[in-house]
Amino acid sequence: MSETVRQIKEQVMNLACRPTTSAPNDTDDESDEDDYVEPTP
Repeated sequence: MSETVRQIKEQVMNLACRPTTSAPNDTDDESDEDDYVEPTP
């Protein structure tokens, strides 16, 4: 168990160290949510 937990922690640290390239994607996702709304007749 300790080995898997260590691997998970390493992955989390790697994600945290990565540049926040997902920040602009989050804003795009918010605008994309409108696409999922049923079109009005």
